[in-house]
Amino acid sequence: MPPLSIYPSFQALHVADEVFLDVSNFIAGFRGRIGVAWYWKVGKGVIVEFQLRYSRTEARWDTIVGQATSAAAGPFADLVLPLMAYSTEETSHAYIHEASGVAHWANKRLLVREALIGDMVEWLRMLGGRAPKIKVRKTARLKPKN
Repeated sequence: MPPLSIYPSFQALHVADEVFLDVSNFIAGFRGRIGVAWYWKVGKGVIVEFQLRYSRTEARWDTIVGQATSAAAGPFADLVLPLMAYSTEETSHAYIHEASGVAHWANKRLLVREALIGDMVEWLRMLGGRAPKIKVRKTARLKPKN
């Protein structure tokens, strides 16, 4: 995941907490929010990080991105969930609106929250099934020239 250049406020993160807490009711391994990311430990050694992102302006946090990482493989799976895909209307969608340090859900009634949570839970379950196994071979030993 590329690093954020603009971070959501603590109020925006607090508003988004409710979605991640709902996901944690369906799948074990939730470690909580640290800074601007929510973390799960699934399977053997797989850490999953979720973050809020914006697509148009930093006042509209409208995308959830996830990345799965393991010590053996590094980052190996990405997920992008634009909230627009979970809207009941084509012309408008839910997002976390942030202005002057105050954040709230905008158009929350348009969000099909069950579908969003269901997709997040399904992805986490899939990741917990099997972590990628990377075999590292010893490097060849070169003989010095005489």
